[in-house]
Amino acid sequence: MGVGIHAELAIRNPGGCTVASLEPLADGPITAIKRTTVPGPDGQVSQEFRTTFERTPNRVTEVFSADRESVYRTAVESDCDCVCDCLSRLDCPVSNVRVEDGTLYLGFHARDLDEVRSILTKLRSKFTGVRVRRLSRRPTDVGRSNLVYVDRSRLTECQRAALEAAHDLGYFDHPKRANATEVAAEIGISRATFLQHLAAAQSKLLAMVLDH
Repeated sequence: MGVGIHAELAIRNPGGCTVASLEPLADGPITAIKRTTVPGPDGQVSQEFRTTFERTPNRVTEVFSADRESVYRTAVESDCDCVCDCLSRLDCPVSNVRVEDGTLYLGFHARDLDEVRSILTKLRSKFTGVRVRRLSRRPTDVGRSNLVYVDRSRLTECQRAALEAAHDLGYFDHPKRANATEVAAEIGISRATFLQHLAAAQSKLLAMVLDH
């Protein structure tokens, strides 16, 4: 089997990300984001990215152009509060980055799910709207395998209780071992309330599994 996990995240509010702030001015997504690691005398580092601008923004310089895409460079503070810097401080290099419609998408490699959870916890303590898009690994003997990270904290206590009771009592079995009325009675709520909580829990879980 292969070793390790590749995680892909979407961050809706990426903090002080300079490139994310420039994306609304671009004619498309911003990709191939790279930066120098050693600050200059002014305490800044250079950041390069690919996109197209109808008019080059202030503080941005076009350094290469080919076909309909160009490479731009801008200077940013070396200690800026951005997601990529945060990951670097966690000893986790970013493998790919792009910005589209105001959301930062990035990937990184981790040794196991525990490391992914630890990184997510730290990112969510600093940034809002952090979502796992995909976890994957490629075993050496059986083609590609996808892992799905399910964040159970997104379920309310009532939704989780309804889901657990439905599972434990056989509501999802074929044939069913319990109907909605029986499951609702078991946890002391009405049938309508049980179905409402169950539908909400299923919708959240499917959104995570199907990456919606």
